[in-house]
Amino acid sequence: LHFCAQYIGSAACMTAPRQFSIESKRLRLRETFHRIVTKVETLRAFQHAGAEHHSHRLHNKPSEASNANNRRTNVCIVCLKSAYSSAKEGYHSAKDAVVQKATTIIRKSTGSNTQPPPPQPFAQAYLAFIGSFATLSLIYGIAQIFEIYTDDEYTIAIGPLVSLMCAQYALTAAPASQPRNAIYGQFVSACGAFACRELLRDTLEIPSWISSCAAGALAVFSMAKLGVVHPPAAGAAFLFADGNLFFSEFLLVLFGNFIAIGTAIVINNWSEKKQYPVYWNFGLNSSLSWLHQRTKKREIVEEQEDTDIVV
Repeated sequence: LHFCAQYIGSAACMTAPRQFSIESKRLRLRETFHRIVTKVETLRAFQHAGAEHHSHRLHNKPSEASNANNRRTNVCIVCLKSAYSSAKEGYHSAKDAVVQKATTIIRKSTGSNTQPPPPQPFAQAYLAFIGSFATLSLIYGIAQIFEIYTDDEYTIAIGPLVSLMCAQYALTAAPASQPRNAIYGQFVSACGAFACRELLRDTLEIPSWISSCAAGALAVFSMAKLGVVHPPAAGAAFLFADGNLFFSEFLLVLFGNFIAIGTAIVINNWSEKKQYPVYWNFGLNSSLSWLHQRTKKREIVEEQEDTDIVV
């Protein structure tokens, strides 16, 4: 059953490449047919030019230089006609593709029949207000203590934590609000932000706005690939790459995440209709499943090769 599942999955994965291959072959056949038609038209033009030349030579007997000029003119006309027809066909093909893509985008932008989620009851919204206010007050007080005892050298960046409050209390069951995504997302995003700042801005002296945008985009890519999407972490990555925040400030933001998770567990679970977190699962098996699958496929191929050698 395991091998059957793999073969079925392989067949499903090959559906899109097969369709692309068929479409590519169809386009190549059409281009080949167009070249054949162009060559046939060119030969017919040469034959027609040769017949006119022979008839004109029998009646008027022009000079050899005039005949050569006529032949060159006919060849240029044929080449121009062929180039014009090719450009015209390419223009129409590109126009059809753009129109089709624009139609698809407009059709998708109208939305589907899915209804928006209903508003939350007043009790849950009030609980979200209380939880957010209490958590932010606690974190802000701790940040003030750090600033006082370190002479404003260290502080907690509260901006990303406000976004975390919204996810924890208004989107309690969403994957982006779970502790696993919050911790791993912050760690991955911060590593990418520091790398972009050191390599692009400090070493290569690339403008800071490019390094900051690259850090945000790299954070989104990394979290999506590892399955730990956490939107506040992408904003934190932009701040770390754009400003002068260092690894110590990242540790303080991570500390703020732990505080927010602890308070969210107490306040959300105080309600009978909420549960937080929905899962913990700090293992990386699900995030690195693509690497395990690739390694397993390689082992299967090596086993098949060894079997073939033995046979």
